[in-house]
Amino acid sequence: LGVTPMLADNLSNIAIRHYERGELDEAIAAADESYRLYESIGNIYGLASSRFAVSGVYIRLYSK
Repeated sequence: LGVTPMLADNLSNIAIRHYERGELDEAIAAADESYRLYESIGNIYGLASSRFAVSGVYIRLYSK
């Protein structure tokens, strides 16, 4: 059905929501799955988007 791009988009958004709730492990998992999906379809913008979605997690983890 060609739903991979939409699934990847939703996972990126879910990663951001997990981050906002302080659910850092879940945010990483959702962003990583989104990245894998974007990579499988060759969506370069999506790859960047999925990394952006998780960037706040790593800032929070490593700025302590």
